[in-house]
Amino acid sequence: MPKNPVDFTDQEIEERLDIWTALSELFVNVEQTQDEFDRHVDLIANNIAPMGYSLESLKNILTKEIGPFFISNFSVLNPLPETEFWTRDQVEAIMKQFRSQKNTLDGLVQRLWKKDPFKNPTVSRRWHELQKRLIELGVSPHK
Repeated sequence: MPKNPVDFTDQEIEERLDIWTALSELFVNVEQTQDEFDRHVDLIANNIAPMGYSLESLKNILTKEIGPFFISNFSVLNPLPETEFWTRDQVEAIMKQFRSQKNTLDGLVQRLWKKDPFKNPTVSRRWHELQKRLIELGVSPHK
């Protein structure tokens, strides 16, 4: 079962970095034509499918682990949203930054008031299409 990343050890973060990096691509804040959207989602699906996660696990990771942190890229309060993909090193730095807040008021807020990434229409639409592509690539719905 996924846990809050503020509780992850360095080893657990290392083990999750590939999937976190791949899923973080759902949060890139760009306007897309339908062709760009399709290529974007195809790229994400082709990166994730060989990793061996079920759709259920992916949704849990997205909802409980990285989504609450990366959804802020769509916030109107974010003056410089990320418009390119995050690198593995950038994702690691972001997640370790949040982990460092474990014993702070910010860390408590992160634990208690996580934002649901699926309330964002762009993330919801990308996830819906990603699921379809992952099923076509043979990803199992359940663990």
